[in-house]
Amino acid sequence: MNWKNGFGKKGTSMKTIDIRLKDDEVEMLRSMIGKELSFIEHDEYQFTPTSSQVLGMVVDNEKYYLYSFNECLDYFGTKKDVAVWSVSDTKLPIIDRKSFVRTPVNDVVKGIILIQENQRMFEKGEQTYDVWLTRGIIIDVGDR
Repeated sequence: MNWKNGFGKKGTSMKTIDIRLKDDEVEMLRSMIGKELSFIEHDEYQFTPTSSQVLGMVVDNEKYYLYSFNECLDYFGTKKDVAVWSVSDTKLPIIDRKSFVRTPVNDVVKGIILIQENQRMFEKGEQTYDVWLTRGIIIDVGDR
């Protein structure tokens, strides 16, 4: 996560917050394209096919984890819980407390789509915040 204070026009203070995936995490995802996604492991679905906190997956016999944890951050001048994504091949202790369901995929990863968002706040015409975040990760395996 990158934080930096800058100055807008007329010397007003501007805060830049960047909680997008890091370059090495994006590269890890890109390396999956063209490889077989054997299965995903996730929390049992409740109402929709979504999972929170962690999703495990096996791509060409390598284990990867998508993490999304809430972190208390300065979010436009107030402290708020913000979901921060990360990608890793490291198993965190939280995984041992999960009751994962395994869903077979057995298909080739055709693409990775990152949902990136840029939010800006202005006060009296001057930009005071420039916030970048990763909102989602879509793994394209074709006609599913």
